[in-house]
Amino acid sequence: MASGKQITPLQRADIPELSQFLTSGFGVAANAAFFSHEVLSWKYFDGPRGPSADSVRSLVARSAGRIVGHLGIGCRQLVVSGDGAAPVSTMHAIDWLGSAAHPGLGALLMLEAFATSKTQFAVGGTPRAQALFPRLGFEPKCTVAVFRKVLAPFHRLHRTDRGLFRKWAGTAKDMVSVSRARTQPAPQTVELRSAAAFTEEVDGLLRQSARRMVTCQRDHSLLNYLLRYPLAGFSGWTIHASGRTIGFAVLKITPNGRTQLGRIVDCWLDTDDPSCWRATVAALVDHLGALAAGDVTCYATIPSLHEALRRSGFVKSGDRTVYVRDKQQLLPRDLPFGLSEFDADGAIL
Repeated sequence: MASGKQITPLQRADIPELSQFLTSGFGVAANAAFFSHEVLSWKYFDGPRGPSADSVRSLVARSAGRIVGHLGIGCRQLVVSGDGAAPVSTMHAIDWLGSAAHPGLGALLMLEAFATSKTQFAVGGTPRAQALFPRLGFEPKCTVAVFRKVLAPFHRLHRTDRGLFRKWAGTAKDMVSVSRARTQPAPQTVELRSAAAFTEEVDGLLRQSARRMVTCQRDHSLLNYLLRYPLAGFSGWTIHASGRTIGFAVLKITPNGRTQLGRIVDCWLDTDDPSCWRATVAALVDHLGALAAGDVTCYATIPSLHEALRRSGFVKSGDRTVYVRDKQQLLPRDLPFGLSEFDADGAIL
């Protein structure tokens, strides 16, 4: 490689140096859990089929023997739900960072990663990354609405990552949000069953759906990989109604000071019945509330979930743009995309 830089796969022995490079480059605390040695090992040397001695899921660039760039490769497959078409390989970049002293290195790492899949996607990204996407061939496909529901309006006062003014300002905003929220009771109930590990029972839920959309393939092996996250917080659930399994969900609780932040990381039902979606959202929120979550966030990946969140007292807090690179035009161009936090790195942060 030119200018004395070399791009190679990450080695296990590189993890301490990579952790330091990422925490410094992204300006986060040195003890940030998502850049810990345990989490980086899980990201890049574990996978749906278990731990591996080698990594083809992370590239590092070195100059004068030191790491100056990194790109993690999230390997996935894009499928059209309710369709018998073969999945299309895809990837999304995680922990993507190039040293400011080496301009253009981030793009070079991404170009190297393109060889691992036929398509590529991104959900949101830093302003710098989003400015680079069009030059790399990515097209904006849609936006994903991010919804939030406040369960305990004073929870911000217990956070340790905010100053006093910001905590009180945020608390006032949350109180207004709670007062305006209008929760409509679900007309039926569903049953949540804890899943320490998912089974093949969930594999057919996407295939059974009549809803045609482009989404990331989910199966029990991939979901169980997420549940093996080395730090506590994730939990898996199957959803049941009328004597059958109708869907699954993954939740996360993240400690933040003396409060807890809740997330509906992923939620999929094989039905568009609004009452089932509303009952599912209500049950998931109730569970997170029982775990003392101060608020709950969720990506509204499909219209059914969007409406269920709105009717359950959630309010829109932002949008994430979905970018797709499909140079061979392997994906239908007229179908919507439905991607969750699980499909990007947001669930880990």
